[in-house]
Amino acid sequence: MKQTVQYVRDDFSWMCKSLIKKTNYRQYVLYIGSTIAALLAMIWLNSMVRNFFPALPPIVAFLIPMVLVLSVYFWFCTKYRMTDAQKSLLADDGAFLRPKTIELSTEGITEFSDLHRSFTDWRAVQEIRETDKGALFMVDNAQAFIFPKRAVAPAEYAAFLKTARDYHGAAH
Repeated sequence: MKQTVQYVRDDFSWMCKSLIKKTNYRQYVLYIGSTIAALLAMIWLNSMVRNFFPALPPIVAFLIPMVLVLSVYFWFCTKYRMTDAQKSLLADDGAFLRPKTIELSTEGITEFSDLHRSFTDWRAVQEIRETDKGALFMVDNAQAFIFPKRAVAPAEYAAFLKTARDYHGAAH
């Protein structure tokens, strides 16, 4: 069974997010560190507000810095997410964004375009993981073939995935 797909930049971000393990300790350290910095900024701003506006009720003096710090914190978290860096890794005329064909056979998966050809035996596919955006054929914890749902009609997607699961099940 063959399907031709055209990846877009968001497919790369989706793939990267899906591949990131939940035990990414570096990410936890960054979140904890930025949370501590936000709390310290909130304490400092709270004392500044109380010094400059001593007549404010304590709850207002607390809420003003909290709203400011949380607004900046959430803006920073959404603005500088890892996905922004991931999208910048792709060249507009590079191999990832070119139209490619994914072919399933009893032996494995072949992905090819005008620039490359790649074959992976079904025995190397650890799992077929389905997300709300499509299917990932997991070859490793950090490598996968992706098949976005938006690339084909729902019936074709379901048939492609069923064929893939059948071939994968027969190999394992």
